[in-house]
Amino acid sequence: MKRESQEPPSDPGSPIDIDKQMSIRQMKDVTYEVQTDEKGEPIVKLDITGLLNNITSVLDDFIPAEDIKHLNTLRRMNHALIEYRQIHHSNVIKFVQSISMREILMTGNDQIKSITKFLMHSIPFRSLKNEDQMQMLKSIWVQWKRLERYASTAQIFGKRMYEDQIVTLVPGLAAYLNKIHVDCASFIYKKAEGMKFFMENFNTRMMEEVGKPLVELELTSTETAFMLAQLSWQVAGKELQGDVLKASESEQETLANELHFYYIEDLRLPNYASRLIKIMNIINAAQKIHFERQNFMDIVRIFDYFRVHVSDPEMYKSYF
Repeated sequence: MKRESQEPPSDPGSPIDIDKQMSIRQMKDVTYEVQTDEKGEPIVKLDITGLLNNITSVLDDFIPAEDIKHLNTLRRMNHALIEYRQIHHSNVIKFVQSISMREILMTGNDQIKSITKFLMHSIPFRSLKNEDQMQMLKSIWVQWKRLERYASTAQIFGKRMYEDQIVTLVPGLAAYLNKIHVDCASFIYKKAEGMKFFMENFNTRMMEEVGKPLVELELTSTETAFMLAQLSWQVAGKELQGDVLKASESEQETLANELHFYYIEDLRLPNYASRLIKIMNIINAAQKIHFERQNFMDIVRIFDYFRVHVSDPEMYKSYF
């Protein structure tokens, strides 16, 4: 395996040029290296040791603010969501037609750490062993991030979201769903570009089955926090066993009870059943699309279309 040596591009900030750089480079928390195999095909190597170490530091050291200790679980999760959105927020939304896979990964790595802090506001999650916490995070972070992104887009753009097919890609960057080009460069074989059709189908379903209902419901922040926490524990309960499964069952019951009191006491909404059903339908739709997408990715991996070697493949299993 040979490492390519080309002169660095004149504009290292360009999304396309970034992926053409062939030296070892340090993304935030991740070492990014492009090599070539014996056929001259590029291979991306991602060493995510730094990212995993930083996540472990959050799991070991992060303590929620003292002034929220008296809050119940649902209110704590709402506080955590507000904190997340303060970090991953931009007052200026720029529409783009192209984004690089490397930029998506860099932003996603920052979001993983913030999602970890969100989960750390849950007492049952904090009570899990480190290895169980890490396994849960690997299982849920992509779904959590995608659902929060759609919820944020619905809040920002309202009906324009599904009428114009708008989605926020990363904080501050939005695109028209059917016009965006994701520059994968070295990440996939050129012959795999035909799978774009299938990915567009998943995106269309997300807009119809998740985005549009989110716009119509106009969720409060507390309802959004419930939705994201519920999704996290549902997925964890399905994929993991032992202490995680027990925590999942306990936390889902707690969240349901506290949402009931939120509707009755805060919103004065005694007949909330139809609204809750719609929220649960959104969660279930997001999960179903995600798992079908992941099954498709498994098939793609069988044909070795991805040109990515990750030091811990489970973290990016929904990507590569």
